[in-house]
Amino acid sequence: MARALAIIPAMQAPPRWLAEPELPQLCTDPSATSWLRERGSLTERLGHQWGDVAVHLLDEGLATPLLHESARLQLAPATLAWVRCVLLVCQNQPRVYARTVIPDWTARNPWAEVQRLGRHPLGELLFRLPDLQRSGFEWSQGWTWPHADHWTGHASAPTRPEPLARRCVFALEQAPLLLTEVFLDLPGSDPTAAANQQASRSTMNHPLQYLLFDASDDGHGTGTWDAMASVRAADLPAVLAEVQQVLAAAERHSPGPRGPLDDGDTWDAEQQVQTDGDWTTVTLTLTGPWEWGEALMVQFSGP
Repeated sequence: MARALAIIPAMQAPPRWLAEPELPQLCTDPSATSWLRERGSLTERLGHQWGDVAVHLLDEGLATPLLHESARLQLAPATLAWVRCVLLVCQNQPRVYARTVIPDWTARNPWAEVQRLGRHPLGELLFRLPDLQRSGFEWSQGWTWPHADHWTGHASAPTRPEPLARRCVFALEQAPLLLTEVFLDLPGSDPTAAANQQASRSTMNHPLQYLLFDASDDGHGTGTWDAMASVRAADLPAVLAEVQQVLAAAERHSPGPRGPLDDGDTWDAEQQVQTDGDWTTVTLTLTGPWEWGEALMVQFSGP
């Protein structure tokens, strides 16, 4: 029996989906764009960014897809499909709203295993299929999605611009699956951070995109600044370039000899690079006088 999965806001024009050449119309932030173009497991990347990922199953069953979903799958209006809606949550914060639409739903559909996923992410199925085909991405922004009350009313939800969404079609044995992912907390897309980044460009040639430093003070005038970035191979050169940028600035403004503080030196830096599968984690730790380190951080944080 078909059923409505959520109340759809009335009188909405369908979203305008943009192809690859038009993505800069929606987003130019390099960090955010790398998420929008991510072709690996989004759930895996969320885990690297924020830790454990919880899959909240919002609704699932035979239903009528949204009009623009039906159009993308070339379905006649009111044609039923299997629709699965989930919310990916990390650190108690909704991060991604995902919709899966599978037409021609029967027990013999190659995608029948989707019905048994429950609270497991779709990526666990997708990225172990050897003969899977995938279309290019399309992107959109400025549409009120079903189930929006699950994140707009979230107690810890920050004030952000309308979320960016992407979609693509997977094909298994020529059977299509339309996957739409709505980024509710896209790293690098915070409007305040973007404004600070733009302002900092007037005084810096290369503001940091990947390294974010956390500071701690030992209470005796010495501080420690730690940064970590986990990226795929394509982004690793950019991260390592940022490490060298920070180290060069530290050397230029050196407060004294560099080396172990226990040996009487004034400041030190430690860099580590570890690879785990497709991901490489780069860490950088600075230690030195508190005022020196804080002044150094100002150079990379913008006004």
